[in-house]
Amino acid sequence: MQRIYDRNRINKSIKDKGIDRLFNSPGEYDFIMFRYSAGEEIITPLRKTEYMHFIISGSIKIYVITEEGQEIPLVERETEAGEGHYYTVGDMELISENTAMIFAEALSDVTTIALRLDDSGERLRNDIVFMNYMLDQTIVKFRESAAKSTLPAPIEDRLLNYMKYYCRDGAIKGLEKTAMQLRCSPRQLQRAANSLAAKGMITRTGKGSYRVV
Repeated sequence: MQRIYDRNRINKSIKDKGIDRLFNSPGEYDFIMFRYSAGEEIITPLRKTEYMHFIISGSIKIYVITEEGQEIPLVERETEAGEGHYYTVGDMELISENTAMIFAEALSDVTTIALRLDDSGERLRNDIVFMNYMLDQTIVKFRESAAKSTLPAPIEDRLLNYMKYYCRDGAIKGLEKTAMQLRCSPRQLQRAANSLAAKGMITRTGKGSYRVV
């Protein structure tokens, strides 16, 4: 992630995309710009969300990971050139105490216009123009996520996701309990664990115990 300090470029991007029209008094906000490389997380439930981002170029995917380790895709979006073409992430965190509910990941080089939530959150919540935009975005995101069909993920993927995001220190102890959580048989889970260990992604720490490398 790289922060871009070119104020002229920031102001031009805001104007070209029409982002200034989303606020009652855009001049009261301190907009900044970031650039993310493919594979970088823009927001994640694993850390406090510091910024609300308007994605002005590049492709992103948005997804959640369930307690069963299932990755559920919500949105894959490529931002087009021109006015009105942007996508917002981090806006829901205005009402969730800066805690992200989703993962947003760059699929290509991504450029964003951003606002720091700690500095702008209260002003945003009292900005009627922006809150109307946010309501519209909520409806759009709900429709997009509802339209996504979800196929069961391979047990290896579910196990690795579960260990990374839900297990303390990335470790499991006891295959039977974990198999119940992931809704598979202990034998299936053992095969998945052996496969991940062979790939060097997890390591065996004892009988039925593994830890993410």
